[in-house]
Amino acid sequence: MSKIIAVHSFRRGTGKSTLIVNVATLLAHQGRRVGVVDTNFQSPSLHIMFGLTSTKINRSINDYLWGQCQIEQAVYPLSSLAGALFFVPASPDASSINKILRQGYADELLIAGFDELIATLKLDFLLLDLNAGLHEETLFTLNFSDILINILHPTQQDYQGIGVLTEIVRQLKVPYIMMVVNEVPSILDWEILKSQIIKNYECQEVVLFPHTEEIQAMASRGIFVERYPHHPATQIFQQITEKIRN
Repeated sequence: MSKIIAVHSFRRGTGKSTLIVNVATLLAHQGRRVGVVDTNFQSPSLHIMFGLTSTKINRSINDYLWGQCQIEQAVYPLSSLAGALFFVPASPDASSINKILRQGYADELLIAGFDELIATLKLDFLLLDLNAGLHEETLFTLNFSDILINILHPTQQDYQGIGVLTEIVRQLKVPYIMMVVNEVPSILDWEILKSQIIKNYECQEVVLFPHTEEIQAMASRGIFVERYPHHPATQIFQQITEKIRN
């Protein structure tokens, strides 16, 4: 049975896109059929990390939502070692971004598109990059998700924002919630931090991620786990992948 995994953050710049492309790649390398959909319409970036320039994107999830194509026509197959990896980008074109922000879209059509992708591509996992912050369409999508991964930095701003979201998610009854705390300073007591987050947010899993210079140096170009397969950060991505897979 396929799993829908929603990846969210309270604000931008927490490493959400980096986590999605690396976890999706690891799942595909492990023989799984994986789909990734960029629904971060305000600031799409996954296509850059997957090596797709804007000139290579002929169809996007935007076109599907506007009735200009079928969802399958916006799918871009990506290479993998064992399984299969498919990507549906959001349009990086400024006019398309403005149009969807002004006009919006039908939430039901988006969910129908997810179901079509799962069925047509025979997906084991579908990863969704959600808009940062609290939006009506984000909450609607969470209602259909099996797993929610919240990514945050260890700051009071993120703690408070994720706290509000967590209260809402509890009402939606998302089955599994994982908190990924990124850029954790080494001077903090990681075990205490982890236990506090589990207690405060009542999540099933907490993963702590240190500052990683190699990730920063890549500047969102390429897949980290492929370039650094033996790096300690890759082991953390593998840990996240294992929790999702099981």
